[in-house]
Amino acid sequence: MPAAMAALALVFLGNHAADSYAAGAILGGSYALGEATFAPWRGRVLDRGPGAGVHRELSVALLGSAAVLFALALLGQARAPLNLLVAFAVAAAALPAGVPGGYRALVTEILDEETLLVAFSWDAVLLEIEWLIAPALVTAALLTSQPAAAVLAWPCGRCSPPG
Repeated sequence: MPAAMAALALVFLGNHAADSYAAGAILGGSYALGEATFAPWRGRVLDRGPGAGVHRELSVALLGSAAVLFALALLGQARAPLNLLVAFAVAAAALPAGVPGGYRALVTEILDEETLLVAFSWDAVLLEIEWLIAPALVTAALLTSQPAAAVLAWPCGRCSPPG
């Protein structure tokens, strides 16, 4: 769910930290740029082949990103300088970049062809649901708490398979 929550959560975190929606847009754009820049490289790292290496890389990427997002939420709540927030937003995007593709490649190695079609169908359905409910979850976090809560809710989505 994190990618679906990124833009909205970061816009409000940036607004909170710098009293400017422009700062929030810079954070959201930095996240998108980080993900787009690092996805080919991270995808190549994940493409080294099946086995424990891919599992380890996926785990490191997701847990590392969750830790960076936690720090980003704390820094935003503390109204840290925008350049520091941007660096953490890029890092939060760079770590899991390529994970959805790596996850799907790993699934093709594990499942037989018939089961694979069912798995990819469920993946598509869950991805659509994710993009449907993620903005509502961010909005609910914003209405009930500080903008950092939306960013803290974001790593929780990393516990599920990437979509």
